[in-house]
Amino acid sequence: MKPGALSLSVLSKITNNFSQELIIGSGGFAEVYKGMVENDFVAVKKITEESMDEKEYKRELECLLSVKHKNIVRFLGYCGDTQWDMRRNKGKFVKSNKEKRLLCFEYVPNGALDGCIKDPSTGLPWRNRYRIIKGICEGLSYLHQESIVHLDLKPGNILLGENEVPKITDFGLSRCFREDKAYVTATKVVGTCGYMAPEFNSKRITKKFDLYSLGVLIIEIITGKKGYQAVHEVLESWNNRLDISQRNSEWEQIKVCTEIAIQCIDSDPANRPDSMKDIMDRLAEMENVHVIPAAGGQSKLLDVHPPVLYFPFESNKVIPCSLHLTNNTNQQVAFRLMDRSNKSGPCFVKLPLCGLVPPRSTYTLVLTTEERNELERRNICMILKITILGDEHIDKFQSDTFFEDVKEMGNEVQEILDIGKWYHQSLGHKCYDMHSWDINHAKQWIITGGSQGHVGIWNYQTQRKMDSLRLSMYEDVICVKFIARKQCFVAMTEIGVIHVYNYEPKIRKITSMSAGYVDAYSRRMNRKGFLSLAVHPTKPYLLTVSGIEIKLWDGDKCWECIQIFRVLGSMRGPYPVAFNRMDTIAIASDVNKVEIRSLDSPKNDYTMLSGHSGEVNCLHFFTAGDQEYLVTGSDDKTAKIWDMERKICVYTLESLGSPVISVVVYQPNLQILMTGSNDGLIYLWSTANSRICSRSPRLQRIVDVRYGGALHGLACSMERVVIEKKEAVAILDVENKNYQEEPTEYTEALLTGEITSKVMVGSIELLDVHPLELLFHRKPHNVRSLHLTNKTDEHVVFRVAKVVDDQHSDSWDYLPLYGTVHPRSTCRLIVITDQDNEIDTEMDIVVQSSILGDKNMVLLARPTECHEFFDQAKELGHAVHEVPLKFVYTPTVFEPVIAPAMTITSWMNRDGRLHCLDAHPTEPWIITGHLNGDACMWNCDTQELVQTFFKISEETVMSVKFDARKHWIVAQTRDGLIHLYDCVCVTQIKKIVSFGDLDSKPIQYSIAINPIKPYVLSSSKSVMELWDGDKGWECTQTFGSKSKCKSFDPDEPPKSKCQAFNPEDPNSFANLSVNEIVEPGSLRDPMLDVQVWSLDSSEPNYHLSGHFETVNCLAYFTRADRQYLITGSDDCTAKIWDLQKKACIHTLEGFMSPVCHVISIPGRPYLVTCSKHGTIHVWSTIDFRLKTTVDFSSGVYVRALACLMGSRRIAIGRGFSISIMDIDHEEEAVASEGNNEDSICVTGQSSNP
Repeated sequence: MKPGALSLSVLSKITNNFSQELIIGSGGFAEVYKGMVENDFVAVKKITEESMDEKEYKRELECLLSVKHKNIVRFLGYCGDTQWDMRRNKGKFVKSNKEKRLLCFEYVPNGALDGCIKDPSTGLPWRNRYRIIKGICEGLSYLHQESIVHLDLKPGNILLGENEVPKITDFGLSRCFREDKAYVTATKVVGTCGYMAPEFNSKRITKKFDLYSLGVLIIEIITGKKGYQAVHEVLESWNNRLDISQRNSEWEQIKVCTEIAIQCIDSDPANRPDSMKDIMDRLAEMENVHVIPAAGGQSKLLDVHPPVLYFPFESNKVIPCSLHLTNNTNQQVAFRLMDRSNKSGPCFVKLPLCGLVPPRSTYTLVLTTEERNELERRNICMILKITILGDEHIDKFQSDTFFEDVKEMGNEVQEILDIGKWYHQSLGHKCYDMHSWDINHAKQWIITGGSQGHVGIWNYQTQRKMDSLRLSMYEDVICVKFIARKQCFVAMTEIGVIHVYNYEPKIRKITSMSAGYVDAYSRRMNRKGFLSLAVHPTKPYLLTVSGIEIKLWDGDKCWECIQIFRVLGSMRGPYPVAFNRMDTIAIASDVNKVEIRSLDSPKNDYTMLSGHSGEVNCLHFFTAGDQEYLVTGSDDKTAKIWDMERKICVYTLESLGSPVISVVVYQPNLQILMTGSNDGLIYLWSTANSRICSRSPRLQRIVDVRYGGALHGLACSMERVVIEKKEAVAILDVENKNYQEEPTEYTEALLTGEITSKVMVGSIELLDVHPLELLFHRKPHNVRSLHLTNKTDEHVVFRVAKVVDDQHSDSWDYLPLYGTVHPRSTCRLIVITDQDNEIDTEMDIVVQSSILGDKNMVLLARPTECHEFFDQAKELGHAVHEVPLKFVYTPTVFEPVIAPAMTITSWMNRDGRLHCLDAHPTEPWIITGHLNGDACMWNCDTQELVQTFFKISEETVMSVKFDARKHWIVAQTRDGLIHLYDCVCVTQIKKIVSFGDLDSKPIQYSIAINPIKPYVLSSSKSVMELWDGDKGWECTQTFGSKSKCKSFDPDEPPKSKCQAFNPEDPNSFANLSVNEIVEPGSLRDPMLDVQVWSLDSSEPNYHLSGHFETVNCLAYFTRADRQYLITGSDDCTAKIWDLQKKACIHTLEGFMSPVCHVISIPGRPYLVTCSKHGTIHVWSTIDFRLKTTVDFSSGVYVRALACLMGSRRIAIGRGFSISIMDIDHEEEAVASEGNNEDSICVTGQSSNP
């Protein structure tokens, strides 16, 4: 877009009426304001009325309108409005004109160069300073070509853009020459003292005025101060800061730049360079000369650097080291690196390695050690064989005998000896697989997404882990992206759930949404699950792809989905997708083409880019020379560059040995394009001094990382390339050729030194612990309570552990205990010792606590994960508070401090593990169903058998129910049969009938009993079936439903409530179902949801959708005379649904694992939920606040929940035991300690595994 006239009202609006808070610069002649236009910042220069006359203003405009270059600040528009006001003159009001002159530029975020100039011992490294010098020279050269003299070149007029790209600004003193003139004459010459040429008094302005200023500026950039300095003094000042591997080449750059600067500041203009072209030619000549490193090995074919490879050994860690091979010939050179140590045993480096070095290019071979606990202390002698490779041998160079065959044919084979050394450094870690990652350039962070929901954030400059979180227990994080303008990041799991988190001022969850459900079969067929996402470069937009469906989410609208459209193709996925600044989307389809769409165009309006003969794996937008391009990589082993204006392919990058899986443009000022291939090779293509559409990019370098693991992706940050591998992030410095590899393990010790953890012994800052001494009698089955009060507004994790880990006692084997305390609440930890062993020793205990926040709410599924949480908290420097505690025994018999929170009945029949249970609504009876096909009835008051075990079937009893109205027991077994028993006389239970469809085995192992009619509702693979007792248990009606298909796993907790009748409306029921088909354009995701039915309808009345993962259970309850539904899900939440509004009104959170069971308490304002790993929560239906928590730390799944007669107690079935919990007793017991208390019961009984 060309710059043009802008109205004063527009400039006033975008700067908030020229607010003083938006001033980003000021001087004697103008003030500069920061403005916002749509989603981009601009800089508005407001010139003071007296500082510039009309002639000077027009002269600056003339210069600005005629220039456009990457090293000159971009001019956007101008304003020259004239306004008038009334002023008093000699006692009278007269009309007076006021000139408003303003200029609008691009906003350059990193400020002026004068803030970065320091001496060589501090500040920017040399490579950054050289890029700035070269950029300034290129910008000034362009101005002189356009016959413009700047006349005020100084550090304050050089702005630093992204990646420290210098941009010349402030053309207030500039002059434009006529093409046939070598100078202009001025009545006066104005400038900045110290940067003005000595001949300014002559008032004859030439281009050499700028050369003098440039010389002063270059010396100041190199040395940090102005004035003449000898070349040897400058080189000596840089001696200690230069990279050893690049010292010769960097010394040459410093020497040439200093010589140019000294020549420029000569007092005689005739001794200065003739023009900027001479300076640019000298820099280009220096860059084209290959400087052989002083320590480097060399041959006639290849220059090799370094001669000695050092591997700093670290236990169980891959260690990289780079070897650089530079081909100075015009032919391909083959190489093989081999072990010549003649030592027995395996080598710690994977050898041999071989490859091809293209003509006039550098090949960086990254050698990596293998992961080992111990390493034999020996050096390894390596030999590098090289030879010219003709076309006739292109397919043979990888054979073991290639170089011997070449020798026999009389061709030359050169050999260079290298020595590989290692030294020992102990450093252990634990790893997890990485699937995705992204870079935040402003923060210098890398974010990684990995297996089992792990997300890590790293600082790639300090190479330290900043933070971590866990999004899921089971699903991998397959896409993760920063959205810097919103200070947040998004992460997508393999089932299509998108989580949005803020990272400033600390990590906080914003929301979750669904890109579209991906079932288990699709995930098995494609590990990344047909999913991908992209972030808009300037707007708060997120684009997600799930299968062939694309969704656009708006961050300014609370991440609402504002548009849906579909990819042309089938469900092969994932489809790579990319945004550009102009709201254009590029999407790879499965027909070897790329769709180009605009967000504001109709859904069917798109352009196809055709040319690849294989699937397109990756794509990326980039800009070169103000022209926008798209680069694509494909399975056809090529990358194509597309002109986005003409929608044509302008060049194809070939000679790639395997499918291209990643493409990225690295730093526009370096003009390098990178492609990554599937075999682990990274190709760097130079686009310098060429137009992409007319001249092909030149292959400049190859980096070989295949021996350190497969290459997954590429990105760039500053002067570095970041490489994604399976278990590591590798960082490659393109200019200095340094390679570093950092593991992404969430428990890895930090590489740059120890961080002292903030362990505060005896502190009660997070948790108040009372009492600090627990007294136990020596008899078995002691019950004691420990109170943990959380006074913070955060979730706090605790761990009760032995001070000495190896201190053994059968009485304390259940330690450690762990859990969480909700904000502003008290957790009562009820410790029950082993019922078979007496207390035989005292034990020193420590209670550790640390802030959990809301970033790891699914972390503590197992004790090992609790340990990892505290280990990592210490590594990251987070506060870990420790309170000493003592478990002591006493011979004195005393009553427990409190009554037991529950009673436990158990049995030891190992074949009869409990699988389901139900409680009678009017009698104190519990009926249990078991894995071996038995059933049993218990009296919960006496804790005795009412009816001994009786056999229902040889198959597992999947669900069992009382029908109190008919005095029946109804049981469903795994073979699909429903069994009906008469229980009028509970001591003589009689079987009535068995019915069902043996050919349609149930998948949802649950039955529902109608509260009024003799109906039983069951589920099969494709339908729900209604059985009528009045008609001889005939199936009278079926309800079509795609029920969730999941094979039976006896070790998994059963889904106790897959369908339920409405107790207030017996003609209505709800069930769980999967909607596999969704209408095009529908906002409802094809995920498991809840359907509400009527008995007289063949279609569901409505759906309730909102969970992001599988829904496991549901229950009806009444609140304020209205009907509600509660559902529990694998997404570790429970949702409350208003059946009148047909919407979710509240979400219960804070679960550490999937919610498997939910029940309501009739007549009481309570809901009870149970998570997969045995934690039971009691919630109030009044305000949905948590009331009580019971935590079974043994890790045995809770198989079933039921409300007992009178609605005061619940029965909890797990393993080989039934526990009875009195809710009202719990409320009374904790009443004195606050209104919101968690009561946790931890059992240590060996009979309840």
